[in-house]
Amino acid sequence: MASPTKRKLYQLALVDDHALFRKALASFIAGYEDYGVLYETGSGKDLISFLKDSRNQHPDIVLLDIKMPEMDGYAVAEWLKNNYPLIKVLAISSEDDGKSISRIIRNGARGFISKNLGPDELLVALNVLIQGNYYLPQSHLNDMVVAMHNNEDVPPANQQLSEKEKEFLSWVCTELSYKEIAEKMFISSRTVEDYRDAVYKKLNVHTRQELVLYAVRNGLATRS
Repeated sequence: MASPTKRKLYQLALVDDHALFRKALASFIAGYEDYGVLYETGSGKDLISFLKDSRNQHPDIVLLDIKMPEMDGYAVAEWLKNNYPLIKVLAISSEDDGKSISRIIRNGARGFISKNLGPDELLVALNVLIQGNYYLPQSHLNDMVVAMHNNEDVPPANQQLSEKEKEFLSWVCTELSYKEIAEKMFISSRTVEDYRDAVYKKLNVHTRQELVLYAVRNGLATRS
């Protein structure tokens, strides 16, 4: 009679849009004594749906690719930090410059490893995170500290805004109501509200007055 499969002590979720790399990671992890793969996906949005389903067990660690379509690793890491802070994030990426590493750490990741990793390095990183510490590659530590110190990892807010959102901001600086702004932009009132909510979130503001101040300071108040 075959002995029952031993349940792994710690469960992982793998999020990477490259299926072959994701399968290679799963293969590495299958050989570890204490770690197992609970869930894998190529989409950050799918991970969020999985976590929101109360029927599903939550992973201890999420192995998260940084560069993904739709919702990149920076956004996923920040969402996890705000909604599931007990889940530890280990970022994995071929983009191993100091700017990328420091940005993902600011967004909530507790570690980073390059996609050029070997199974031994991955195991070390997982163990470090489980112990409650941060894992960062020594070879990139100086570049990361420099980028973080100079705020190079913080994208300028203007670059986060779409052209339509910038146009919306320019109209906000007038005396027009949101309904009148919608007419000027040839869009619906609902779409204007969506622009407003998106810009509030991107700029971390909460009132129209704050939007006006931002637009003036950043040269976006161009309407007379």
